[in-house]
Amino acid sequence: MAMYPVTLSSIEQVASLYNNIKPVNSAKHRGKDTRPIASRARSWERVGKVSDNHYYLGLYDEWYGTIHRPIEWIDDTCIIRNGRGESAHTSHYSFLSRFLPAGMDFFIRSGKQFIRVGGTDFYLPKVHNDEHLAFKLDNDKLKWVMQHTPYQIPRVRVDKVEKAKYKEGIKEFVEWAWTMLPLLNGQYKASYQESRDRCRQIGMSRTGVDGNKFMEVLCDKGNEHRLSIVCEYMSHIENNTRSEWDSSLRAWKTPTLFDDPKKFRSSMNSFINKFGMFTRVV
Repeated sequence: MAMYPVTLSSIEQVASLYNNIKPVNSAKHRGKDTRPIASRARSWERVGKVSDNHYYLGLYDEWYGTIHRPIEWIDDTCIIRNGRGESAHTSHYSFLSRFLPAGMDFFIRSGKQFIRVGGTDFYLPKVHNDEHLAFKLDNDKLKWVMQHTPYQIPRVRVDKVEKAKYKEGIKEFVEWAWTMLPLLNGQYKASYQESRDRCRQIGMSRTGVDGNKFMEVLCDKGNEHRLSIVCEYMSHIENNTRSEWDSSLRAWKTPTLFDDPKKFRSSMNSFINKFGMFTRVV
């Protein structure tokens, strides 16, 4: 199931890709015009046509039967979208990193997503309505030009008064979670479906975060689903940790996770702020 980049820098190139890809003809896809962007084994990454001047590069969600459109072309305008909601959308990030037009780069900094164009970083907000970035290529300067006012990076503040109500419960949970890390011995990863199921039990459903339920589970010492919070936290940290190039080893090196109690408490505290719904955007 190879993953490799496909660079499409104009609607003509997208249309050519669409026209030259034979639709998948398996029983599952027959009659659905499924045209994979790259590897045919990754049929959920698709190129689609709306009209002669409207195409998209999309991610198919089998659970909901819907198509997300991280990259969309309308005439000569390239529209780029983040994932919907505040969760980490690792498949969405991977998609953008492989399929953006030439001259654009996707990266993450401090938990925020950005599109870099010609040395300028544009904040890419999560989708709640129809937030997106739109660019056109200036053919004379061979440079992408944003077609609207850039989004401002939101400032997040913690509601300390509300969080103080759970002070003792949070303190106990964080200490307990730290003792659980070596016992899990890396057994925190789950399949897509398993992760969805355990998220529903702790208020972290993809359809929306339930901060009250999350804190109810977290503060209940007898609730078996507390361990699911620890597992989702560990998966969240791993998915958002970038490898770094070690020039001495001439290899990519992934930072060691979960071995520093101070860093653990800090990152777990941020995780609780987010999913306990203690943060406010100002």
